[in-house]
Amino acid sequence: MLLRHAIIILAGSAVVVLSEPLLLTGSTPLITGLADPDQVTLYNDVIVVSAGLLGFFVAAVAILVSLDRSRRVVAEIQQGGSFELLVANMLATIALLFTLTLLGISGAVFENGQNASPWFDRAYEWVALASIAELLMSGFYFSVVMYKVAQHRPPADGARRTDGDWADSA
Repeated sequence: MLLRHAIIILAGSAVVVLSEPLLLTGSTPLITGLADPDQVTLYNDVIVVSAGLLGFFVAAVAILVSLDRSRRVVAEIQQGGSFELLVANMLATIALLFTLTLLGISGAVFENGQNASPWFDRAYEWVALASIAELLMSGFYFSVVMYKVAQHRPPADGARRTDGDWADSA
């Protein structure tokens, strides 16, 4: 199951958000403490960051899935499970960033300090924590895939084909 890590991250984030009132004193969820004077400013700041990351991840997934499979380096990268895990995790990150952006827009429009819903704040914090964790997991998977690229060894004779790929020495 390719999305097992995303499911674990969602569950772990939910446990953190739901256990905050039991473990912490003061205002919960924590996001209300971060946005004490003005929650709309926090929502606006997070919207800019999440929308920017959303665009970056959409472009990155589009590039990754359109790689030329006939090149030997690309074929080596795509063999094994790490490439599929990377793409699946990036798609989960896209879904979470999209949700975070939509919740941020909703919070900026409908929420203010006087009638802020604690359940909306908890849901927003849950999606924000899950998004951060998915971003970190995507970075880890990307590192694994790039390690495979770094381990790629050209033939000893160093011959290059005209398309930029290493020529087969056989």
